[in-house]
Amino acid sequence: MPLENREGFTEFNIRKDWYRNRKPGISAMVRCGTEERWICDCLKSILDFFDEIVITIGPVGTIRDRTREVVDDFIKEVVRSKGTSKVKVYDYPFSLREKDPPPDSVNDKSYYYNWSLSKTNYEIVAKWDVDMQMIPIPNLYDIAMKKNIVRIKGYNVVETNPYYLSKINPIEHYEPRFIRISKYMHYVQAPNFMPKPVHGRELFTYDAAALIPNMRIWHAIDMPLWLYLYRLYNAFTNKDLYFKRPVFIHTKFLKLKEDPDSSWCPNWREEIKKGEKLNC
Repeated sequence: MPLENREGFTEFNIRKDWYRNRKPGISAMVRCGTEERWICDCLKSILDFFDEIVITIGPVGTIRDRTREVVDDFIKEVVRSKGTSKVKVYDYPFSLREKDPPPDSVNDKSYYYNWSLSKTNYEIVAKWDVDMQMIPIPNLYDIAMKKNIVRIKGYNVVETNPYYLSKINPIEHYEPRFIRISKYMHYVQAPNFMPKPVHGRELFTYDAAALIPNMRIWHAIDMPLWLYLYRLYNAFTNKDLYFKRPVFIHTKFLKLKEDPDSSWCPNWREEIKKGEKLNC
């Protein structure tokens, strides 16, 4: 993977040993843009679970809001009151909405996520979105520490008071969120045959082999061989877990309702209707 960016911003290069000497535990990797309304609820829900929370704050297009100030206030009022310094904040002042940036550009999503990975320090890293609020599950931490990949799902919510489930998509599909870090577990740019959203390429991750059943066989030959082998290894050794209980409440539809022009893929949009009440 690229360790240096073509733009020459040396402070945003990725250190060569980013995957080495990691401590036992779990890091959360949280990407923030214009998230001042959502970030505190997210952080409150995960603060006690993770050993480290790495937040990267950057603009969405040319828009900035009070996200950084809200995060700083949260650290002062909540984090320090608990006597911990586990929350770390970094600025990433580059747009990730450019059209097809090269993989060594600071505007490329895969480069950004790999740079974020390099800021984490624990064996397991969970990519955690700002609009995901964790549902406390006592045994999840211990399970994640024993696996290479843990795939989780959550409730999609369409109303705030009280919470209601989405009728069309009440439970998300499984996503690989907890990943054991090694040299080969990193993000790469999507190949040309994959569908592209409005802004740039779809993010193509270390778990790309999981997409093979949804691809035509002649497309799959473009996949790196190590992804096949790693997927097979995890399957045969039972290191790839589909966690059956919903782990988080996902407020993405609330954000869509509030900001219909946000950068979500258009096919994620849904008519907002009240569904079954959420009890959790």
